[in-house]
Amino acid sequence: MKEYDEDQVLTEYICVHYHQLMSREEQLAERAHEMRLKASGYGASIVSERLRKIARLIASDARIKPLTEMSREHFRMTVRDRLLREHADEITLNRCPECNRIPRSPEARQCPWCFYQWHDKPT
Repeated sequence: MKEYDEDQVLTEYICVHYHQLMSREEQLAERAHEMRLKASGYGASIVSERLRKIARLIASDARIKPLTEMSREHFRMTVRDRLLREHADEITLNRCPECNRIPRSPEARQCPWCFYQWHDKPT
């Protein structure tokens, strides 16, 4: 199992479960980053080239380009920080009552880190 990294887990949690709070430009930039990542997994193939072409097309927008020029990690951390600052009242940060780590989703009732379960316990 992967070691727990609060920064990394929080970033993934926010970007996956609260992507609807991202601006349209941030959503498109995230999509371009995802396509580049997927393309790298296909190697030198037609699928890979198509994914890269779509990513370039998205990134050609002057408002999106700066967001796609930074690393995906830096981009996502920047978005995470903005969402936590501007939408704190809309974000449910679920934490394990046992170890205080962040589980996989806002609805999770079992911790993937310490395996504690709180299905029948009030939240």
